[in-house]
Amino acid sequence: MLQLLASSLKAYRAQRIWSEVPKSEVLAMFNMFLGGKRLGLIAGVCIFACAVSGCLESSFRIASESRLPKWVTLPTGVERADVSLTVNYYTTLRGGSVQFTLQDKNKQTIEKVSGKERCLKPFQLTNSPGGLPSGYPNYSVVTVDGITEILEQRRPEDVLYVTDNPVVWKHYRTVGCG
Repeated sequence: MLQLLASSLKAYRAQRIWSEVPKSEVLAMFNMFLGGKRLGLIAGVCIFACAVSGCLESSFRIASESRLPKWVTLPTGVERADVSLTVNYYTTLRGGSVQFTLQDKNKQTIEKVSGKERCLKPFQLTNSPGGLPSGYPNYSVVTVDGITEILEQRRPEDVLYVTDNPVVWKHYRTVGCG
């Protein structure tokens, strides 16, 4: 008896609630549901495209006091102080890729080149200098057109340096990325 009474009360409340909701609101909710399906489809396509072509993981700039990587060629009459170099790391299904964009003072693109990350993650020296935040400096190895460079991140900021430090290069050549 109590179950019958409870189910009758639920049915009455549901009928009363739906009868109080204007049909325009019901249609709006229905359209939102269908729109949500479309948004889900769009999100799925975007995720698939990122997985195939790459998603931007992080963006850095080469410090103005650092030399440029060997694969960057400055146009005639242009000096290092006249340009900036942006480094964008992308994650893809095939591993990491890196894009370098050289720009002049007016932010006009001079050159874009792409390369591959040699290590799955940045490495550190076993005997890192003291006084720096944990995890720094760290080093990432990038190859563009067969030329390999090591980029150093000294602090937790968006600035990288091209390193010629023989200790870092020896570590990479003997230990590798680990």
